[in-house]
Amino acid sequence: MKLLKISALAIASALSLGACDASGVTDPGGLRVGQFDGRIAGTLDARLDGQAVSGSTVSGFHDIIVLTDYARGIEVTLYHDTNEFYEGRFSIGDAVLMNRPIVAYVRLLDTGEYFDSLHGVIDLYGVRRGGISGTATFRAESDRVVGDVVDVDVSFVTDYAGNISYNLSPSFSTSGKSAPGEA
Repeated sequence: MKLLKISALAIASALSLGACDASGVTDPGGLRVGQFDGRIAGTLDARLDGQAVSGSTVSGFHDIIVLTDYARGIEVTLYHDTNEFYEGRFSIGDAVLMNRPIVAYVRLLDTGEYFDSLHGVIDLYGVRRGGISGTATFRAESDRVVGDVVDVDVSFVTDYAGNISYNLSPSFSTSGKSAPGEA
């Protein structure tokens, strides 16, 4: 499946439709350990599925979830900055401002472009030694082009992978972003 970049008008249409119904995501109870599925809509439009792992980055906590769709070249990361994940519903904050303990990123594996979360929610149903099951829905903006946004809706049952080497998005301020249409 090919990813499509679409116009601002089409984005507005897709986002308004995407906000109406999140029923396209599989309940994590229907997934095998180490699997995720979901949808990305907006500037990028694709059905997602692939490998789901969780682990720790630096502190030894169970604080990162990495969902990778190798066929489409998209990686979704959910990151807990201050603690370990535990069961419940939590806000996903702005990844540039780091205004919440949990943030999210979408990375295009072929270009290295990141989409940094703006806001969203994560529901964690099971957090055990062997992995994490849950869902996440969030909006993210490109670190390269202001106004290029995606809505992500995923379900996952991770396999615990131990220490995960992961670099967060290079976008630490919105001032480094280009205006729409600029390269």
